[in-house]
Amino acid sequence: MYISDIDIKFTAEDKTNLTLHRRSREEVKLQKQYYMKRKVLLQVFFMILAIATYMLMGKASDNIWFIFMLLCVMSIFGLIVMEWWYLWNKKLLTSPNYLEIEVVERLSIENVTYSTDFNVAHYYPVIGKDTTTKYQSKIYLPKRDYDNVEIGTILKVNITDTMLLNKL
Repeated sequence: MYISDIDIKFTAEDKTNLTLHRRSREEVKLQKQYYMKRKVLLQVFFMILAIATYMLMGKASDNIWFIFMLLCVMSIFGLIVMEWWYLWNKKLLTSPNYLEIEVVERLSIENVTYSTDFNVAHYYPVIGKDTTTKYQSKIYLPKRDYDNVEIGTILKVNITDTMLLNKL
């Protein structure tokens, strides 16, 4: 893989040697359901807090009421952040296409400055070996995967639709 402008693209060798796997519809549906379960649990927690806060209003000390109000505000903030994160990553989370790689080497973070607005983008590369063809290539991971990856780890790297178009 290589970086062209902002996009990550496949080299000609990658196109022929990497094996693209496809998740079943059931697996994609399970990912969506997992997100929805977490969201519903947080909503139920918020509703319990809101009811408890209303019931304690005027009856409990100001400190306890303030703590419950603070927890309500934090749970609303949590719901907003979860929804924003889901909408931001929706295409990636629901993508049925992925590469299955074994991490061979962890490379240093690449910082690319774009001349148009002087913004710096960070890319997180590893050398990965395709588990099917044993072909090694530079693969760019999301930051959360890059931070936790160890040599020998087998990862499923989601491929977005734009990356898929670059592969074809």
